[in-house]
Amino acid sequence: MDTLSSSSVKMFYPSLVKRLQAMMVDFLILLSLFSLISLMIGEIGEVAPWVRASIFLGIICLYEPLLVAFTGGTLGHKLFHIRIVSADDSQRNISFIKAVIRILIKSALGWISFLTVTANAQKQAIHDMASGSLVIIR
Repeated sequence: MDTLSSSSVKMFYPSLVKRLQAMMVDFLILLSLFSLISLMIGEIGEVAPWVRASIFLGIICLYEPLLVAFTGGTLGHKLFHIRIVSADDSQRNISFIKAVIRILIKSALGWISFLTVTANAQKQAIHDMASGSLVIIR
């Protein structure tokens, strides 16, 4: 856990390991949700492939942005006491648009985005820098 003091507010940043642990929890939650929805769709009967794809894509694209924008983090983040905040104001969550930008870049770059976490004092990954977010410990 690293700290940085700016304008008399001490901030604590989670390690890369904590961030990856939170991401794995979210992966397991999404996998469970997909399994449950697949079972429900199976009970309904034949559903067009585009409907299935739309449901799964919608969940993937909305899970993290909605939770980050409105609650400050996903269920995995909460489990590990991590919060995503605005780099401009650590008391505020990032906007939904910034949360979408964050997840798009994070998804596009994959693990490469996390390589920069150890390269700066605020432990920002590329997707954090691009979306104007900080990942802090609550």
